[in-house]
Amino acid sequence: MNKKKLEKKFISFVESKTLDSGQMYARFHLGLFLKDHALSFSNAIRRNLIAGVPGLVLTDITFLGTRHEFDIIPGVHETLFDIIENLKEIVFTHTSENIHCLVSGQKEMEAFLKIQGPKIATAGDIKFPPNISCVVPSQHIASVSWDGELSLSLKIALVDPNKFQPFINPQEFIDDYKVFNVQRFPSPIKQTNFFIQKVSTKQEFEYLILEIITDGSIHPKQALQYSLYKLTKLFFDFTLVSLSL
Repeated sequence: MNKKKLEKKFISFVESKTLDSGQMYARFHLGLFLKDHALSFSNAIRRNLIAGVPGLVLTDITFLGTRHEFDIIPGVHETLFDIIENLKEIVFTHTSENIHCLVSGQKEMEAFLKIQGPKIATAGDIKFPPNISCVVPSQHIASVSWDGELSLSLKIALVDPNKFQPFINPQEFIDDYKVFNVQRFPSPIKQTNFFIQKVSTKQEFEYLILEIITDGSIHPKQALQYSLYKLTKLFFDFTLVSLSL
């Protein structure tokens, strides 16, 4: 009986592609569901995808010898403000293909950028810690002339959107270093769509067509696996609590 029920459940990885922007698209088929159950499931999984998947975000940017965000670094075309805005646009990704890094969480990590001109500094010039990289290496950061130098450090953290807390002090000084706290809300999921289809041979059953688009920092397959894990854990925890009633 249980085996037959399990045989009716499936998740098919139908299609996957990387878009020109670096975003990732994937389509899945999930089923089988009894009539009207697919809608309840799809609403829950869609909400958890949009609001519950952690993302790697930039938390701190540290510059040496600067006083405020509108400062100018000698030999660098962009102002400090422009450089910060360019850095905030970089999408970071974990090279691991499983969900362990999302489930276990990670401590804050540090990356470095040191450029001696003349050179166009891009995201690909950043020295990342192991297992971390950027989605678009060609993303522009700053233009450094022959007599200029750009040196900075970045702090990157895996942030759960449900535990996000804005910084109270956006700027601080540590010795001669100017630290800018960057308030970035994690939003790795850019879009989700779902469609419910009847099974032609068994009208009492339905299956779900689910489309997921991420910012490239996480594969849609990982996002789906993580969301299913979180929902399962949530209901399992309540099941345990209910046993004490």
